[in-house]
Amino acid sequence: VPLVPFGSSAPHARPPRTAAEAQAMVERFRRVLRAPDRTLITAKRARNKYQLPESELARLTRIEKPNPYVRGSEAMHQYWLPDVVMAALRLHDEDHLVERYRAYLASDQLLADTVSGIYGVADEAPTETATPAAASGLLTTLLSSRGSLPSAAIDAKEPSGLRSVRQALATNIGICSTKATVWVATGSAAMFADAMHSLADIVNALYRLWGIRQSERGADRHHPYGYERRRFVIAD
Repeated sequence: VPLVPFGSSAPHARPPRTAAEAQAMVERFRRVLRAPDRTLITAKRARNKYQLPESELARLTRIEKPNPYVRGSEAMHQYWLPDVVMAALRLHDEDHLVERYRAYLASDQLLADTVSGIYGVADEAPTETATPAAASGLLTTLLSSRGSLPSAAIDAKEPSGLRSVRQALATNIGICSTKATVWVATGSAAMFADAMHSLADIVNALYRLWGIRQSERGADRHHPYGYERRRFVIAD
């Protein structure tokens, strides 16, 4: 049976892997060959990691799953890992597969597969990282213009509810400022209590805006269907 080539190298730089890390990965791969988990893998990984040609993949049970990244695209084909391992061991012995996996680790194809994730997309969507500087300017950013939107927001120009939460935030800031001014001028305990109530409303609106922004994040390797459902967590 002819060996399946790894394919062209990915144009990304891979951080150096130590010998101990590579050996640990090889040992995990050997354990998978002996006791594979009941999970799905793509045809690309079946070819690269387990040396299965297309003719052998065609004999396996194929699972079609919708592509979470591109709406309206063709379904993605995946295979059960135990079936892939069994077919691979029919064609090659365990030691041969392990040695080929060592070569696979040394190639740039592993990085391309890691970036593509379990669904095989070309690039991983960027992940937002919160910083103290970003947190200090949170109010200004959230009240600014809508700006550019991620590619995942195809059906709407802005996330549902974002405008109303912005308006509620601006309104509560104005109300809280007015109440605080009256409290300072009069010393009324009732007005102080109302100002604190409005302050709590401001914090609540900021929390909602943060949650909506988090739900706008695009899909990535760890969350292939995106983060949109986070908005249900921050809703009343």
